[in-house]
Amino acid sequence: MTTPMRRQYLRIKKEYPEAIVFFRLGDFYETFDEDAKIVAQVCDIVLTSRPVGKKQRVPLAGVPYHAAEGYIAKLIQAGHKVAIVEQVGEVPAKGIVDRAVARVVTPGTVVEPTLLDERRNNYLAAIVVEERRAGLAYADITTGEFAATEWRGAEVHRRVLEELARLAPAEVVTADPQFLEQQRLPGSLLEGLAVTELEGWPFELETARQTLRDHFAVARLEGFGLGGRPLATRAAGGLLHYLAETQRTRLGQLTALHTYSTEQFMALDAATRRNLELTESLRRGTVQGSLLGVLDATVTSMGGRLLRRWINQPLLDVEQIDRRLDAVQAFFDDTPARTRLRALLKKIADLERLTGRVAQRIARPRDLLGIRHSLETLPDILEAVAAPAAQAKALAELTTLDRCRQVAELIRQALVDDPPATLSAGGVIRPGFSAELDNIAAASREAKAWVANLEKTERARTGIKNLKVGYNKVFGYYLEVTKANADRVPPEYIRKQTLVNAERYITPELKEYESLILNAQERIADLEGRIYSQVVEQVAAAAERLLAVARALARLDVYAALAETALMHRYVRPALSEDGELHIIAGRHPVVEVTQREEPFVPNDTHFSDEERILVITGPNMSGKCVTGDTLVFTDAGLVPIASLQPGPMDDDTFAPFACQVKGLDGRDRATHFYRGGRSRTVRIRTRLGYEIEGTPDHRLWVRSESGQEGWKSLADIEAGDYVAIEREIDLWGQQEAIETPQAAGLRRRKSLKLYSLPSRLSPDLAYVMGLLIGDGTLRERNALILTSGDDFISQEFSRIMRELFGYQVRHTVKYRYSVSSRQIRLFFEELGMGYVTSIDKSVPPPILRAPKPVVAAFLQGLFDADAHASARGNVCLSTSSATLARQVHTLLLNFGIVSSLQAKKGVRSANPNYNLCIYGAEVLRFYREIGFRLPRKQAGRERVSSLAEQRYFYDPVTEISEGQAEVFDLSVAGSHAFVANGFVNHNSTYLRQVALVVLMAQIGSFVPADEAHIGLVDRIFTRIGAQDEISAGQSTFMVEMVETANLLNHATPRSLLVLDEVGRGTSTYDGISIAWAVVEHIHNHPHLRCRTLFATHYHELTQLADLLPRVRNYNVAVAEEKDRVVFLRHIVPGGADRSYGIHVAQLAGLPRPVIRRAQEILEELEQEARAPGSTRRTIEVRQLPLFRTSDPVLEELRRLDVSAMSPLEAITKLYELQQKAAG
Repeated sequence: MTTPMRRQYLRIKKEYPEAIVFFRLGDFYETFDEDAKIVAQVCDIVLTSRPVGKKQRVPLAGVPYHAAEGYIAKLIQAGHKVAIVEQVGEVPAKGIVDRAVARVVTPGTVVEPTLLDERRNNYLAAIVVEERRAGLAYADITTGEFAATEWRGAEVHRRVLEELARLAPAEVVTADPQFLEQQRLPGSLLEGLAVTELEGWPFELETARQTLRDHFAVARLEGFGLGGRPLATRAAGGLLHYLAETQRTRLGQLTALHTYSTEQFMALDAATRRNLELTESLRRGTVQGSLLGVLDATVTSMGGRLLRRWINQPLLDVEQIDRRLDAVQAFFDDTPARTRLRALLKKIADLERLTGRVAQRIARPRDLLGIRHSLETLPDILEAVAAPAAQAKALAELTTLDRCRQVAELIRQALVDDPPATLSAGGVIRPGFSAELDNIAAASREAKAWVANLEKTERARTGIKNLKVGYNKVFGYYLEVTKANADRVPPEYIRKQTLVNAERYITPELKEYESLILNAQERIADLEGRIYSQVVEQVAAAAERLLAVARALARLDVYAALAETALMHRYVRPALSEDGELHIIAGRHPVVEVTQREEPFVPNDTHFSDEERILVITGPNMSGKCVTGDTLVFTDAGLVPIASLQPGPMDDDTFAPFACQVKGLDGRDRATHFYRGGRSRTVRIRTRLGYEIEGTPDHRLWVRSESGQEGWKSLADIEAGDYVAIEREIDLWGQQEAIETPQAAGLRRRKSLKLYSLPSRLSPDLAYVMGLLIGDGTLRERNALILTSGDDFISQEFSRIMRELFGYQVRHTVKYRYSVSSRQIRLFFEELGMGYVTSIDKSVPPPILRAPKPVVAAFLQGLFDADAHASARGNVCLSTSSATLARQVHTLLLNFGIVSSLQAKKGVRSANPNYNLCIYGAEVLRFYREIGFRLPRKQAGRERVSSLAEQRYFYDPVTEISEGQAEVFDLSVAGSHAFVANGFVNHNSTYLRQVALVVLMAQIGSFVPADEAHIGLVDRIFTRIGAQDEISAGQSTFMVEMVETANLLNHATPRSLLVLDEVGRGTSTYDGISIAWAVVEHIHNHPHLRCRTLFATHYHELTQLADLLPRVRNYNVAVAEEKDRVVFLRHIVPGGADRSYGIHVAQLAGLPRPVIRRAQEILEELEQEARAPGSTRRTIEVRQLPLFRTSDPVLEELRRLDVSAMSPLEAITKLYELQQKAAG
């Protein structure tokens, strides 16, 4: 037999089987059964149990209602939905209170500000897909945006995927999820997409129409543009039905639905968005390092979201683009107006989302205050825009905005200036707004004053000097008189309670005032709630007007931000036209020029015309080398030895797929493969400040010569006195906070073993204690930890943290010694990497190396508090007898941007050396800012260095060079092909991307990074840049390359821009040359293509195409030859590369000299043969290894092929057949 509450829970759970039910019980949300197990695991909370009947218990996990948002966020991020069950109605005298689902929180319906990214929309999308028709609708319920579109034809599936890639919705609802499931390839934009399957009936046309008509209270839908768009109607109706089912509140923020056509915007497929890094970088998956990261100088959340939408939807209408450019130009030319506007916009709250909360009737008092303050700033904003508005039509339209004065005035009159965070706290309504509320409050105050004065008046009236007025929960207010004075009690007193020495009385008048006092607060809370709801209703009635203001302010913010960015980075206004021309003078990559610090960016020109449609760009190919296994590499998993990154057992001289983020030359990069080189000869260098690295002789570092020239140099060529680059602003941290200590946690309580609570997360306080123990702790004891310190502050902090985290009271038995005598706690720290070692073997615990920045900083605080000192000159020095610890800290400080000196000194009392790590001069400023001391007397040293200036770059001279042998390893890094290890910078499709980005920036209405730009409108940008193996999806690198190439060949138009990098490199040389050649010919000759194309290749044979095809031009990467060496200048110049520099690259890479000499001999022989009288060049002739014999039947078959009539897939298939025949 179960309890009534259990039956109530089971009834609700049956209605929401796919959601985790948060069941409100008092001050907690409780979860039961399997839900409880999931919550306990995901949210890292205790799993207990609860009785629900006779001898029946079920799993239970609960969270406090006031902290529920954080736990809900974790569950949503883990892919779950949460049904929130609240108490409804009054608590009955008998039985249980009624409960109902208030709302269901899903990824696409989150409204809590703490769960949202304020600078990006949280879209919910709905799709209806048929064979040749498709409809899509999307909404952001936090901003009121609601739109729908429809496609027809053979390409509808591709269009749906492209639009989903643009929107990046948090959730998609559909009646047929199979279409999306087929697209979930690893690494694709749909891989982590949350898909919710609904029944089919909400998407039926008549049902969808009725849903929309009911919501908007209209009889027809043609006014929303849905006439003749049945699938868009079905998608919009299904989406609205899902919102109504999950939200259970009004959807007043969805005040309108607009339809749109994707033909209005530039088409960008998922691969292009990824390759161009529009809104997130390939290396880190963050905004930093993307185009958005460079352009986003907006100062409001609304502006940030709008700019993201603009970048994802470049325009195709020259007039619209010029309207935007005019607005940007107006702010570009008027710095005072732009500066004032941006200062005012900083005062604007997120009016869009606040209005959404009001429309849903979930706004809190401070939300209304944010709306009021924003509206009160509006007149000043419009005044600041007045002058620029005269120059730009887009700005002039904004000056006629509805200022919503009545809304601001209503909020000002109704709410106090500084309301509490929640309505339940009381004191929200301003005195004077409600006479009824004022009267109740005044009566309550008067009643309290009467009771407060009662004791004095009654003593005077009765003559009983020791009469008292008291209160308890049983009798309420009473008058207490001692029995000695009982005969003086007035007759109107009513005896209520007899005590040993006194009597307690009440009077009718006292009870009347008591009633006023006790009931007033409840009446005030009830009335405040009703008044507040009325205010919210009135503000919600103006939601459409408020959203119009919000969207206008967002546009202003974006215009001003683009002008600010243009001035900051020297951008120019592009000229847009409908022709097919494209001319960029001194174009630059907007992201690389900002992130590249080591050398100036080299600008390049680009020209396309009717006579120049395809630019074939030839250039060099480079590769990287190896370092020893103990080399510390900065990764997103923390600071780790490179050998520990090996993904599994490997043979020597082999690669294995691998993925992690590393610090590269131009920021963060993604490593894609791990290389195990085996045992090899090595070179170790050491710098003046003690930085060391050991690698193969051909491993290269970034070096500055005495003349100031910078570049790569192999370890074998580095000499004492060379200055090597030390990367100081790494800022790449691990994210591991969860810790597992199964042995300590698994100990069982027994008489001789007391158990304590153990932390499950690596907090800054725990890290600080670890730092203290590494610095001044004794770790050799099996059953104890001992900290030796003469500082009261350190002993108090140590004791506090041990008490709060473990529940352990630290013992202080010997002067300056503080002990933790617990086998369990000692085992806990052992499992964190703090073994039973002496001081010379101490090291940074592995969890610290993998931890986030605040945790690492706290550890270093503890270590420096224990073992460092601040000198009279302000320098900070750490002393340790452990070489490993010293080198780890030396490198770890670089992640904070702190350069330090590490030197070994002869030990005074020991034969072992002592290691002094010192931070000097301006570096101390960074230390105090990023880490500092927790110990007050040491932190006071900051005052001595406040006047020093910081330096950004650092080069350290090489002082020692030695040779050895060791196991070596390497990482294959996309992008810059460089990574930071031990602090050293260790060893370009940039031009291709920069052209595409300049075009895209122009078509969103932004100025561009160039000296001059004329952009003929581009309807689509397609990119084929780089390749990532998708083994888990059954696709090889070459297959991915061919799929992307086929996509652009099948869907490009004469107005498109194609960016292709190394097409054909994923297969054999001859296949690759053939495919690349055929692709260029197809683009050039096909009447529906002939589009502007950048084609980068290392196949120098393709330069022959310029002689055969009239609209092909050759360009190459300029080089400067210095005797037997070359310098690549990164400048693109006309003409094909007259020779391959592969042998020079091989020389740079350290190939043995006999191999280099022999390669040069062979090359000279082949070149002489090519220049011999009578020799002719064939269409595709690879002279080094002849591909065809003149009488070969395979050649004859190839000559008979009509290549221009073949599809790419047919061409690949035929080439494969010919290859098999040629092989015999």
